[in-house]
Amino acid sequence: MNKILSLIFFIFVIIGSNKVAAQNETGIAFGIFLQKADSMMNSGSQRAGKYITDSTYYYRANLFGQNWLNLSRYKVTGRDEFCNFVNAKTWNYDTLQLNWYIGNSYEATYYDSINRSTWLANVWDLKVGVWRMSDSNVYLSNGAPQVTWFKYWDAVGYKFLRGKRVSYFYLENGNTEKQFAQSFDTLTRKWENDRQDFYSYNAQDLMSENLVKAWDTLNFVWANSELITFYYDENGLLVNQLIQEWQAGPETWINRYKVDFLYNSSGLPSERFVYEWINSSETWAKLDHTVNLYNEALLLAETLNQYWDDDEKKWINSLKINYNYNSQGKRTEAIYQYWDFVSWVNLSKYKYNYDENGNRTEYLYFTFDDQNNSWMDYYKEVSFWSENTQYSIDEPWFPEVKITPNPAHDFIKITFETEIKNAFCHLFSEDGKLVKTQNISGNTARINTSGFVPGIYILRTMAEGQVFSQKIIIR
Repeated sequence: MNKILSLIFFIFVIIGSNKVAAQNETGIAFGIFLQKADSMMNSGSQRAGKYITDSTYYYRANLFGQNWLNLSRYKVTGRDEFCNFVNAKTWNYDTLQLNWYIGNSYEATYYDSINRSTWLANVWDLKVGVWRMSDSNVYLSNGAPQVTWFKYWDAVGYKFLRGKRVSYFYLENGNTEKQFAQSFDTLTRKWENDRQDFYSYNAQDLMSENLVKAWDTLNFVWANSELITFYYDENGLLVNQLIQEWQAGPETWINRYKVDFLYNSSGLPSERFVYEWINSSETWAKLDHTVNLYNEALLLAETLNQYWDDDEKKWINSLKINYNYNSQGKRTEAIYQYWDFVSWVNLSKYKYNYDENGNRTEYLYFTFDDQNNSWMDYYKEVSFWSENTQYSIDEPWFPEVKITPNPAHDFIKITFETEIKNAFCHLFSEDGKLVKTQNISGNTARINTSGFVPGIYILRTMAEGQVFSQKIIIR
């Protein structure tokens, strides 16, 4: 019974983590913590040399995995003079009414031709018929995130549910010093303290410690939660990782997990061993083992995961992933199999197709049908690319806007290059709350900001059917 539970656990954990890594062209990084980027945030800005994505269609298969059904469509509707996306929308498909309806809109602004200053996402409230901001990312001029947040939209209850907001703090050399995370409370409709991550670095600027503090909701104080310590070899490769948790009673750190990393002669990660601390015996117990194999081109060819059977005192196979590539070294397949204690059994498969320019045009996910011994369609993305020729897809017109002063204190002045008949300015706080709305006619407008809480705000101006967004700092 323990073997079966362990197998199920490790299949769940490894599939969850390697689903991200399977899409990474550089292969699996042996980190404990994996972060999945928001695909929508990057869809309009994907570049491969001089090519950029214009739209992506999403499909899901029917119950029998034989026909593709419409799911959603993402389309860039506007770009700046550098071909960076500035506006995009997502349409979802209603399988009952058999029609498309608007789902989300996206906006982005830039410091220059490369570095993004803001990225905003909005969800369409079908009940009221208005856009509601659901995501906001504000960046520093070097491209590092400053404040990011998101909320989950309940399309049935027409309200925001869970959410998370993270503020980033940096050292002078650009290394992250601290991350401050808050969670969205669905009852109070406010952001509540969640956790803080503090980072330390060694003389080689490699991360040496990650101290996690969690918010104590009973005593209203920050309390130690977790300590992760990193150890490196003389080449700067991570060789050990120690995870400890805070014991409130004796006021001390106690061991929880330990990870050892091994590398091949090319410096690529070859093995990872995970151990769990046993308090009763005060010893490390074997828990998980991962092996990476590479082809002649040093591309990841196979990942094998095993768990430790303490009864039989040996490693037991649990999951295997095989990777295939085309002649350009781009990944074309990732096949997942699990061990049924006799042989390897197909579980799922990812497939990637490319055009003649090397741009990925299709991403497909399949599950395996044991009864019919065949692969079944499950999910598909189709991307459409165009050549970067510095143009705007819909060529949206928007008058040149000048906002002064920025940072502001008592007011901000908005100046248009031409006279505007009827425009609206909406000022949002960094967590998406609308704090001021003002109608504009003419070519100048003055917005009173005295009494506002100092911080970062987003000024959204709508004129002539177009939207312009700008980060504003109020001191």
